[in-house]
Amino acid sequence: MAAAMDWRAAGRRAWRLTVLFLFVIAAILAAVGYVIGWGIDAIVFVQSPAGQAWVGRIGPSAAIATLFAELFTQVNGPGLAGACIAFAAAYVLCSVMILAGDRVILRTMDAERPQAGDVQAQRARELLAQVSIAAGIPAPRLVVVETEVANAFAVGIWDESRAVGVTRGLLGLLDERELRAVLAHEVGHLANGDLRLSCVVVVTVGMLVVLAAPIRGLLNAFDIFGWSGGSRSSSRSGSSSSEKRDGGGGAAVVVIIAIVLFMILVVGLAPLPARIAQYAIGREREFNADAASARLTRDAPALASALGKIAGRPTAMFGQDYHPCQALCFEMARHERDSIFATHPPIRERISRLLGRA
Repeated sequence: MAAAMDWRAAGRRAWRLTVLFLFVIAAILAAVGYVIGWGIDAIVFVQSPAGQAWVGRIGPSAAIATLFAELFTQVNGPGLAGACIAFAAAYVLCSVMILAGDRVILRTMDAERPQAGDVQAQRARELLAQVSIAAGIPAPRLVVVETEVANAFAVGIWDESRAVGVTRGLLGLLDERELRAVLAHEVGHLANGDLRLSCVVVVTVGMLVVLAAPIRGLLNAFDIFGWSGGSRSSSRSGSSSSEKRDGGGGAAVVVIIAIVLFMILVVGLAPLPARIAQYAIGREREFNADAASARLTRDAPALASALGKIAGRPTAMFGQDYHPCQALCFEMARHERDSIFATHPPIRERISRLLGRA
């Protein structure tokens, strides 16, 4: 009974963290949308005749200082529109991830149900059923990734969507005790409820990383000479749109470049807070799942042995590039283990903790 209560407490905590993380992501996207809306509005104004006259009169440095002061001290209409659009996009994204995140991740990993007659997969399925019974949860379905990389992962927020994946390399590398321990580790993630949070974190971080690239490219290619008009009042310039712009054109370009560079900086840094959250969440969840494996199998040395074998084998399921889904795997890619954003503790530390439980 105590064990069951532990699972429920862990599940409630995971839900609270999931909701908090979703609010953080929504706030990040809203802030980025606000800055982009403000920046486009500022560029439109600076390119207008009145804006060029204003910049020419007070100089580019004073114009940049004034525009950035307004960003932080005044409410900007286009900025609010951008924030609302970004917040709506975040709501849709998070809803999709909660409802279909497992399918997205499985498709990304090329994971499929094993074929009939697959002896290795049948053995893994039987072991998975055993540890699921020990954890008191419905047995998730087993999927296999046809790669010689040695790794495993679990996905799924709801009982019917849960799945545990193993690679062909892992099935051929581990003996029965070690494989049972690794599968118990993945079942521990499911029983703890932390996959609700992990799936959302992984997919939203991935979407932020993916979306940031084209937005940066769009801003880099921004046609600063193609805009005319603007929503800002010409009263700032104290001039009509017919006022002479002598000297204002070149200064306006300097102001626009500063605005575009700031927008690129904001968009480029947007994934950073999410990556930090992924790092903090990931390390704790791996220790908890290791402890769950030792508890379910009563064989902590088996998981330590499996980690030792996996440490000497390739584990990168997505090549040498960073990929958020790698954080769901049993072990990180070797080139990511030393990163400050590594979501898994060092294997040596995991083994030491496990052997301390033996």
